[in-house]
Amino acid sequence: MGLLEQHECVSIYWTPDGSVHGVRAAKSKTKLEVAGSTVAHGVKEELFHTASGAISVLTTPSTQLIVAGGNIPGSVCFDLSVPPMNDSDIRQAIHYELPRQVPCNPSEMVFGYRIIRAGSVGEGSKMLLRIFAILKADWNALITELSAAGIRIDAFMHPYQLVDPLLSEQEVFYMPDIDPDFMYSKDADSGIRQMVKMEVKSLDISPSPDTVCKALNFSTPETIAQKDLGRFMPAMILAAYALGPDFADKRNTRVLLPPEIVPERFRMLKMSFFILLAVFVLMLLSLGARHWWDSWSRMQSLLAEKNKVVKQIKEIREQNSRMAELDQAIVKLAESESGISSPAAYLHELSKIIPKDAWVIHVSTRGNAMDISLRASSDKRSAILPSLNNSNLFKAKNSYTRRNSDGSENIYINLDLLPVKDLAIPEDLPAEDAES
Repeated sequence: MGLLEQHECVSIYWTPDGSVHGVRAAKSKTKLEVAGSTVAHGVKEELFHTASGAISVLTTPSTQLIVAGGNIPGSVCFDLSVPPMNDSDIRQAIHYELPRQVPCNPSEMVFGYRIIRAGSVGEGSKMLLRIFAILKADWNALITELSAAGIRIDAFMHPYQLVDPLLSEQEVFYMPDIDPDFMYSKDADSGIRQMVKMEVKSLDISPSPDTVCKALNFSTPETIAQKDLGRFMPAMILAAYALGPDFADKRNTRVLLPPEIVPERFRMLKMSFFILLAVFVLMLLSLGARHWWDSWSRMQSLLAEKNKVVKQIKEIREQNSRMAELDQAIVKLAESESGISSPAAYLHELSKIIPKDAWVIHVSTRGNAMDISLRASSDKRSAILPSLNNSNLFKAKNSYTRRNSDGSENIYINLDLLPVKDLAIPEDLPAEDAES
């Protein structure tokens, strides 16, 4: 059984003379049971106060539904055969067909319907609808009377609307307590039911109460005398439908009741639900705000750290710039302390050491170092290196020789320049070299 499935209901109907019959029906595992019944007699003028008293007698804390039906002047129940269509189009189709069935303007009526047969487009069968229609003025008067008497109901249904499919095998229904002048008869060929004027009023044309109880899946009521069982048949038909599977699903197909006469059930539960929903939304908003704040705080921390890193990089660059200037000053100071102010003396000494059959093709200096490239006609490196090392101005570090295709060789020597404290240009240096 579903969580929202209805298990107990109260159903009542009233007669033209002002009497009210009602039952409290309960659903067991396999059967429907009549858990209680009542008959309230009154005058026609006090009908709805009588109905209110009957509902009070039958209602218990476990009652989940209250449904009503009865004699209403200006109402009619009939069948309508239409092509298969969607639920959203049915009301529009009924509104179009009403003038052909009832001599009234559709805008002056309210109606509800049940789908008795769905039909199929592929098989060519039509949809069969059962319509309950009532003049809007009479409906509004009924709602006013119910509201004034303090009656709250979940649905108002005409018993003739509900006889199919549970009682579809019965050809004729006659319920004098609902409408004493008409019976509800089914055409054998089309299956369409219609209200037919009674020529001879007799209960013998209706199915027996035992047959109805069996068809509705009711156990034999123990609280109702057998001779009175027929008077409760309309109420039992209403109850069987209310406890069936279609009641909740087909709410929008019935004549809709205004909110002021619908019971307010589970009020505390609904209030608790909305309170919990509000708390949930508030907590969700708080959680979102907390996540936003955490993200914003982390972003601000990252930006602060980024600014620190950028500042440190800038300081390091400025420091490196200052250090570069200092390094340049140190190099200049070292050069000044080395005693090497001019390469002229070194070149002069080099010219005396290099043999006459060798000549210089390249000279470059780097601080206290000098690179020289020589070309000679034969192997001179073994003679040149000792002379350089014996000099007071040079010390050979690295050297290598590359032989050329013409038999000559290139000699590459890397020298350290030895500092001279009292460096003077030699007297025998040519004048033009001294000036350079």
